[in-house]
This record gives sequence, C-alpha cells and structure tokens, in this order.
Amino acid sequence: MRIHPTSALGAAWVMLICCLTGASAQEACPRNLAALDVGGSLTCRCTSDQMEIGGIYGSARYSSDSSLCKAARHAGAIADSGGVVTVYAAEGCPKFVGSTANGVTTSNWGGAVDKTLVFAKPAPACGLDTIADALKPGAAPTATAPAVPGVALCPSFIPADKKTPGSTLTCACDKALDLSIGAAYGVDRYTADSAICIAARHAGKLPEPGGTVTVHVAEGCGKFEGSARHDVTTRSWGSTVHPTIAFITPAPDCAAPPAGAPPTAAAPRRAAPAGPSPIIAWKARAETYAALLPDPLPGWKAGDREAKAEGDTPFYKGSVVGSRYYETGFDPVYRNRVVIAISNHPSGRAGFPIDSWRDPNQRKLQDGTIMTMTTVDGRQAMLGTPTTEGAGTLYFLLKNDLFVSVYWGSVAVTRADAERYLKLLDFAKIEALASK
Repeated sequence: MRIHPTSALGAAWVMLICCLTGASAQEACPRNLAALDVGGSLTCRCTSDQMEIGGIYGSARYSSDSSLCKAARHAGAIADSGGVVTVYAAEGCPKFVGSTANGVTTSNWGGAVDKTLVFAKPAPACGLDTIADALKPGAAPTATAPAVPGVALCPSFIPADKKTPGSTLTCACDKALDLSIGAAYGVDRYTADSAICIAARHAGKLPEPGGTVTVHVAEGCGKFEGSARHDVTTRSWGSTVHPTIAFITPAPDCAAPPAGAPPTAAAPRRAAPAGPSPIIAWKARAETYAALLPDPLPGWKAGDREAKAEGDTPFYKGSVVGSRYYETGFDPVYRNRVVIAISNHPSGRAGFPIDSWRDPNQRKLQDGTIMTMTTVDGRQAMLGTPTTEGAGTLYFLLKNDLFVSVYWGSVAVTRADAERYLKLLDFAKIEALASK
C-alpha cells in the first residue's frame, strides 16, 4: 500500500496501525468530505469499487465535494485495490488545477470553495499543478492573497443570502481564474446560477487580468439569450429564472419578461383563442406521466412529482414532461441527484432528443454532450455524456413515442445508482400511456 509521504515515521506508523487492526476494522469511507468540519480528520477504508466513483477537482488539495477514495488514489495515499486512509478537512481554496497521477485524472475548477480535503499535514498549498509540486520543499500551505487587498474573492455563484432583488455584492475575481471553467446564461442580465466572474467578463465589467466587480441582484426574466464577446461565450436559457444578476443598476432589460408577468403597455394583449387552452390538456397529460414515477430508494429523499407543459416558441420546441428528482446527501449545485423524466412533444410525437436518436450525425450537441447508442438490460438506449466528468443521462424511446430519461450527477451519485432507479420503473405501464 502506498502512503502519502508526510514523513517516514508517519508512514511506518500508519502501516503498523493497518497491520494491527486490519483494514476491515475500519468503517467504509463516505463518498466525499461534505460532513467533516474544517480542522477535522477521518480514518476510513476505501474499497476498490470506490476508485471508479465520482469526480475529483484539484491536485494534492481537492474540493470537498470530490470523490474521497479517487482523490486518495490520485494523491498516492492508497493502492488501486483500496485500503485504509486518513483524510483531513482544510480551509478553502480559490481555484483547483487538475492533473493525472497514479492512473487517475482530476479536473480543473475555477471557483472558490470554503473547504478542501487533503491527505497530508500540513496541507499542501492551494492551486498546485501536480502531486510532485506538493512534495517539493517549501510547498507548505500559504495564505491566498486576495486579487484586490481588502476585498474578498468572489464565490462561484451569488450566495443565498444575496438573492433578494436589490441586493449587491462587491468581490474580487482572481487574476489566475480560468474563465473557460463554468457557465453563464444571458447577455448583460444573467441567471442567478451563472458563474459571477465569467458573467462579469462577458458584460465587460471585469478588467484584465482580474479585479473588483459589483454584482446587482434584480428580478427574474422569462428567457435568456447567449452571445460571444470579451473572449467569453454565454449560453441561452428558454424559461423563467428568479432572480437575475447584472453589473450595472438599474439592470438591463430582460430578453423576455418572466412567465406570469403582466403585459407592458407597449405590448398589445393577444386575443384569447376560442375554446379551452391546449396547455390544460397537455398539463393533464404530463400529470399522468408523473404519476408513474417511483418512490425513493431507502436512504434517499425525493422531490415532488412535477408536471410541466409548454408549446413551441421561436426559441425552443415545446414539451410535455413528468419528472421527479431523487437525492442523497447535499450538494449546492445538485450533482447528488438522480432525475427521472417521461416526456414527448405536445403533438404526441417524440420530443428531445429524437434528432440524435435517429441521426448519428446529430449526436454531438452544442454544449459538448456526446450521444452514443447502447443497450441496458436488453433495451435499446442512448447515453448522453456531457462535459461534466461522471455525469450522464440514459434515454429510452418507447413504442408510444415517449422518452424515458434517467440523469445522474457527478459527485455523490453514479450510473449504477441511476440503473437501480431504472429497475423501479414499470415500462409496460409507461408504454400504455396516451401520447397525445
């Protein structure tokens, strides 16, 4: 077993403890370090199958939502077969640099987190490129200087206590921040889950090579259109988001008002169509889809069964969807969830991703997702693999032109978890549902 070389004496002591107690005497390691407070430590046992689970961000010093056992292998703290490891919770870092070591590749992350996991004391410095750097003389932790003295580094996203319209946040974007990591949605007015520093650069409010920005929180918008400028490309989003962020006040106009907003005086009200709105029937259909979604597995929590229906617009195709999420543990951006959806187009035809299903030339999407055909339990399926390491979606096209999709996140859940939920679905009943 390889031990992280904090010292020869320390390594010998850990090996002695392993031999006296036996690896099996230790409790299994958790998926990540989310439950451990800064300054705490945990000794636990990693099994070989845990080496394949979850994503990792950083080198020598890892984000707290990284897969604990994969990070331990990357750091050289355990062998491929697993073993007993001691992990420490250290203070946060402003960014993480990925690398390849010991057969494991980690990812970059350009946002600050308030807690990290390490396998040595004192903790290696933040932002190291390789494990070898952590072992060099003088690689002890150093305080991370803010980009601007006296101004705190920006969090990745606007924090919960600042999400009230009218709130402001002044913070500093680190000059070393990698603006290719993360996403922002909109132009001048952005969704609240947009990466602050990426949105600021796109808005032309972040100087080179970094500096102070002021974020203004505003009311929601109905849709967001992306664009490319200032070396940053933002994305479009076609539904209402509350609240929004901007870098001037008052905030620029929305691309569209939020759903349910009263019409402006300049926008004449459309004449109501004769007869009942078709959305009522579409929504009722979505409710029959949602009703067949299963209860959570033991130890999991589930959200409400949701039914949504939208018609076609100039910006995106309509859909009729019943969905439910299932989560284990906690993750601020919901990478700990499995999400099941049953959906099609309001017309009754198969909706997204029918183009990718039918045409191999359309299996690379604009966001980088790659679609590949596969088989799961004898049933034809299509696997969507996004750029986020460890995440994915399985799509099943049924005889009644309904798609069943099962998504899994990239931190606390895996494809194996998604397939456990697949076994709870009654495909025969779903194929008997009305498609229009």
